[in-house]
Amino acid sequence: MGRHVRINYYGYEYQISVDGAKNKDGLYPAMWEPDDWGLQFANYREDERGRLLYLCQSLCFGSKSLALDIDWMRAHPRPQLAEVYDRVDLRKEYPAAEYTTVKTLHNVTLLEALEALLEIYRRPK
Repeated sequence: MGRHVRINYYGYEYQISVDGAKNKDGLYPAMWEPDDWGLQFANYREDERGRLLYLCQSLCFGSKSLALDIDWMRAHPRPQLAEVYDRVDLRKEYPAAEYTTVKTLHNVTLLEALEALLEIYRRPK
């Protein structure tokens, strides 16, 4: 069975959790790694095999910021960008601590899931 991702988002932040991982699970990549993921995403965790567990980008202020993150990831690839996830739920948090699944994707990569989130961010309110 493959891995399941939840991407929770609000107006200023998105959180990616694989198989229910939290911000204290897994390993934090060294800040001095040559690809700078530890600097770009201060709350980024991976497992011992280098697979994504958790990522929180709290400096995302809408579609422009998310588009910049996607472009940055493409320019600084890590192996987990090629991983295909069985299921990705894009969930809006509103009101606080209440989640609504807006879209469910199947057999997609992280970048494909973030591009789908970008489409949601760009929808007229």
